[in-house]
Amino acid sequence: MPRLSTSSSSSPSSSSRMLWSIPPIFDCFTRHPKLLLLFLTIVEMLMFFDRGAIASVLPSIKEHWTLSGKQEGIIGSAFIITFSIGSTLFAFLANYVRVNLIMAFGLFVWTVSAILSGLWGSVSHGVDQQWGYYMLVLSRALIGIGEASFVPLSVTLIDDIATKEYKTTYMSFFMLGVPLGVAFGYSIASYIVNISNWTYCFYMESLFGLFFGCLLLFIPLSSVKTKHSKKTDENASEFEKHNTSLEIDDEENYQVDIIKVEKIETTTPHEQHGSDTIHPSTHFHSEMDDLSDDGEETNSEFSLLHKNGDSHDDDAEEILLHEPIVEEELRLHNETTTQSSSSSSRLQHIKRESDKNRYRVFSFCSAMKYLFCNPVYCFSTLGSCGYNFVAGAIQFYAPSYVLHKIRQSDSAITIASDSANFANIGFSVVMLLASIIGTMLGGFIVDRFGGSNGMRGATRSLLFCGIFLLMGFPWVIPVFIFNVNIYVLLILFGISCVFLFCSTSPFQCSVVNSVEYKNLRNYGVSWQIFLFHLFGDFPSAFIFGLIQDSFSIDVAMSSVWIILIPSSFIFIAGYFVSYFWLQRRHDKMKLQFITKKKVELDLESLDNSEEAKDDDSDSTAAKTTRHEAPPASSHNSSFEHHASSTKPPTTRARTNSMDEKSKKQ
Repeated sequence: MPRLSTSSSSSPSSSSRMLWSIPPIFDCFTRHPKLLLLFLTIVEMLMFFDRGAIASVLPSIKEHWTLSGKQEGIIGSAFIITFSIGSTLFAFLANYVRVNLIMAFGLFVWTVSAILSGLWGSVSHGVDQQWGYYMLVLSRALIGIGEASFVPLSVTLIDDIATKEYKTTYMSFFMLGVPLGVAFGYSIASYIVNISNWTYCFYMESLFGLFFGCLLLFIPLSSVKTKHSKKTDENASEFEKHNTSLEIDDEENYQVDIIKVEKIETTTPHEQHGSDTIHPSTHFHSEMDDLSDDGEETNSEFSLLHKNGDSHDDDAEEILLHEPIVEEELRLHNETTTQSSSSSSRLQHIKRESDKNRYRVFSFCSAMKYLFCNPVYCFSTLGSCGYNFVAGAIQFYAPSYVLHKIRQSDSAITIASDSANFANIGFSVVMLLASIIGTMLGGFIVDRFGGSNGMRGATRSLLFCGIFLLMGFPWVIPVFIFNVNIYVLLILFGISCVFLFCSTSPFQCSVVNSVEYKNLRNYGVSWQIFLFHLFGDFPSAFIFGLIQDSFSIDVAMSSVWIILIPSSFIFIAGYFVSYFWLQRRHDKMKLQFITKKKVELDLESLDNSEEAKDDDSDSTAAKTTRHEAPPASSHNSSFEHHASSTKPPTTRARTNSMDEKSKKQ
């Protein structure tokens, strides 16, 4: 089980890194990762409770200010802009500021924005006071800042605390907060609207936001090392294993890394110089030796960046990270030989260098080059945009669409009628069940068939995402073709949403695991979120409103669902492209190993032949000296021969040649 370690040291360097001491009650979050997972999931539910609530009260807001369909869509798209921009900003700040402080700040902003969202509805009403509508749009935009401070950072933190075998399952549990929050938002907001005013929904959620924001001030989360912590680690060696900020210390993963290194780094050229077998592990050993004594890294394939540069001039195909190299080295090595264990000091050195590489700080250009030259990351991001386009429109307009279907059978039904409330609650229950079944089922299936860990696991997740989306589309076709009743509509929507939710955790794990560098993962997730919303639910709500005004809500809903087909094909195409890319990289690395080993063997055989020639000339010269030398100087001759034999081969050969020249003269 991975452990989240806090400092138990009383050194000044450790105490200076805390703004205040942690109350003992909060130690449970550092000792029990599952409890931290539950806490983050609850906060995620609160974030998406707001999205479900705004969707549920949207018909009431429309009547409150007499809005058009386009104006409705602007409410749904307003927070996406600030959310997308803020996610990249907070991911950058995570390299300098403690993560819990960033999350707490965002939750406080989120709380204030929720209060303002309800306030504008209380102080303005009607077409003549539509300034309240525009202030509501501004408040919804500020809510995006709160979500941006939490979502991308929590995703990478969940991936850190998860064990290697259950990464997708952990992510599935965390992603349950999305549909659960939306479902509770639908049902609770609908109930509040029925008994009171829609503005009280936002007042209620602001209380929970304030509570969780205060809690986050005392939970020292840190999914990446800050620059300050890296400087402290370099100045205090005793502080390397016990970090004041909450560091990820996965003992099980460390043990796996040690086993890999023990299998890789053992055989030396002297043990096999006479063998024809080529061992790629020697390349890994030599690359590790390229690290200089002062800890500087050479431009070997073991590191992505040079020491003093944040960018490199290698081709995109040459970008090889630490973790993929270790996996490929082990894979190549197991094909050829079995090794013995190496010294513990050497293993500690390798682990320190590995951790140092994982926490490198990237410049903007080098980060962009790495991310968008990675086909696994690119296809998972592109496919998720289509998925989010559909999910965003459904999430925002589903209650309105259900009410529209009920009114087709009885036009006298109003928003506050019992039939409308029953439809909203029924839809919330269906979404709740579909989210629980789909999210957990998707994570279980992916982990059952190989998992999502590493680059190959991320590639495998793309295939499952495409399959799940293809399986979810056919169930909604009868809803758009026939005039079905509310019960059939909820059942078909529920089955289709099960498959949609199955793909939630696989594509999220695909994005996270395609970026191995710790300091770059928050950045990668934030850019994925930015594009995810920029081409996903940001335009979908607005486009849905335009189609609804031009045609009907039925045409708008059917047009949105069709986007699932190209999105699924993008995921499947990404799987095949990424698979061949990884295979090509493996073959290229294998060729490099073999080529370098052949060169080493050729140089070694050349040295052996030269050494043999030197030994032959040395023995011939010694025999000649013994036969030609006078007896009186036999003692001196033997002494000279002994002295010359102790010299290096090149020195002995030079001495023998000089003796032969003197004899000829």
